[in-house]
Amino acid sequence: MPAERPALPTTAGKAVLVGLTIGGFWSIGAGLAGRLMPPHAVGTATAVIFIMGNFLAGKGTVTRLRTAFVTCGCLIAVTTLLLPSVDGTTIGAVMSLVVWGLAYGGVPVCSQASFIAAAPHTPEAATVVFTSSFQATFALGAFLGGRVVDAFSVSTVMICGGLTALLMAASLWSLGKPR
Repeated sequence: MPAERPALPTTAGKAVLVGLTIGGFWSIGAGLAGRLMPPHAVGTATAVIFIMGNFLAGKGTVTRLRTAFVTCGCLIAVTTLLLPSVDGTTIGAVMSLVVWGLAYGGVPVCSQASFIAAAPHTPEAATVVFTSSFQATFALGAFLGGRVVDAFSVSTVMICGGLTALLMAASLWSLGKPR
């Protein structure tokens, strides 16, 4: 197997970490945008941010898939870890949410490209595995994130999510290196 094509189990493992991070964020993220901007602007702002993230990551996946994916993971990690510290400052929270949204918008593009690269002769099967794993880890992350919020605090779930995203980015970078 060529070095630039990761094994499907490795790709699935990275997707699990991404899904846990994103699911954990959504356990508290649903009400965040509505607190940062007028209700009538929430949908439009969210759509623009995520569509831009899809576009930017899509361009990156063509030539530097691993770099694009690691960048998304690192940006999610940094913004998720910093969000609890910008408490009380709307500008800091909005900027963190915008950067997080751009990075999150790139995750599905990078994930799907990774799955297809791991199984290039069966793209339909790769897409099924991508969709299933993404949804399952998203749900698991939301469940675990909710449990952490209930037991500890919103800041704690953000720290756990940020650390999980760092773990994903580090594993992606180290496991993806040619041997």
